[in-house]
Amino acid sequence: MRGRVLVVDDEPSVRFYERLSLEEAGLDVDEAASGPQALRLLQAPGADFAAVVLDFRMPGMTGLEVAQALRSGGVPTPIVLYTAYADPAVAAAAQELGLELIDKTDVERMVDRVGGLVAA
Repeated sequence: MRGRVLVVDDEPSVRFYERLSLEEAGLDVDEAASGPQALRLLQAPGADFAAVVLDFRMPGMTGLEVAQALRSGGVPTPIVLYTAYADPAVAAAAQELGLELIDKTDVERMVDRVGGLVAA
């Protein structure tokens, strides 16, 4: 399976682990360390990401704020909100934006879901 995925997380070690997990599944992975950096990459002319793995808690701009900006800007790329901080309010907001919410303790589910989105 080949597909280009953007992993967005402010923690370098978490990004590294997510990247390795997705690459082992045959995906091409780019990284962003912040919401603004992710927006620049996703809104750039010719951006061709098949999916985004987006952390919720990041300084300056939350994952939900990034997703809202993307949806408002007409970017339809599938987004997996991959977080350890999924309270009911976050889950409801994610659902409204059409995001898939996956707990950070379940890396296998995240990899499987992202692989399915890329293959679709």
